[in-house]
Amino acid sequence: MSGIENKTDLLELLEDSCSKHSRRLALRYKKQKIKYSVLNKRASCLSLGLRFNLALNPGDKVALLLDNSPEYIISLLAVLKARATAIPVNTFLKKEEIDYILSDSQAKILITSTSFWNKIKPLDNNHDSSANCPEPLVLLVDQPAQSCRFIDD
Repeated sequence: MSGIENKTDLLELLEDSCSKHSRRLALRYKKQKIKYSVLNKRASCLSLGLRFNLALNPGDKVALLLDNSPEYIISLLAVLKARATAIPVNTFLKKEEIDYILSDSQAKILITSTSFWNKIKPLDNNHDSSANCPEPLVLLVDQPAQSCRFIDD
């Protein structure tokens, strides 16, 4: 028995893999190689930033508009670690479709990269401003995976 049958969610599997195989390769993307221990640390760091710097609470919604990359995996794990809900957004959608998803989902935070800036800025508010659907805060996660910065304008 491998022990996987006893795990209930992705985070438990990650923690288990990190404790057993911390030095093993978890992700390989182009020339980047990320070990389990590094993946877990980066996701934990981002999760803490989301919770304490951006006031993300369990159950809040976070939209992810990122290419298939380590940043996507790290961001998804960070959202799960914060016990929030991840909303993946297809990168091939048009600006209007992305605006609709962000508004309809009531995402509190949008995690994206500078390559999608033209699709999100300025965000269109096509809904009543008195509704409980404010624009999400935007967090840009740029290459390399360990760097991120907060955008508040």
